[in-house]
Amino acid sequence: MTPAAAQPASAAPSEQADVALVTCLPTSTYDVSYNPPLRLRPVDTVRTTERSYTGCVSTVPGLTGGSGTDSQPRTLSCVDLLASGSSVYTITWNTGQTSTLDVENAINIVGGTITVTQTGTVASGLFAGATVTQQIVGVSLALIPCTLGLGSFSGFTGTTTLLIV
Repeated sequence: MTPAAAQPASAAPSEQADVALVTCLPTSTYDVSYNPPLRLRPVDTVRTTERSYTGCVSTVPGLTGGSGTDSQPRTLSCVDLLASGSSVYTITWNTGQTSTLDVENAINIVGGTITVTQTGTVASGLFAGATVTQQIVGVSLALIPCTLGLGSFSGFTGTTTLLIV
């Protein structure tokens, strides 16, 4: 057997980079609010999250942005926001298609800057099975004092970058 026949071309190692199915720029916004505001001790509240994705580039022709809003009743305290957790939410793209994301949240707070990194998958809809990475960065000087019993936390607005591959 000749060396060329010993290893077919299809067995040669290949490196394929993940193709970005959609990327949305940090002109996108993420707004979360709590009504009534959170305090040191748990309160019954409604958490409303509004997402607006702009400046998106996609492999889907015409897809340039998306949005999503959801409200959930919860019992939370300011301290609860310091823990990581999971989220499931739906983005409605400007094409009318939807993607439901299932992500884990990692939260980091330095001074007044809140950074939430979400990683997970597209559970259903457009891009189902793809990997999701989203980073949200916002500022609130109320969260840390709230965890110390000094006031309340009503939410924050930040910018977000979304990548689905």
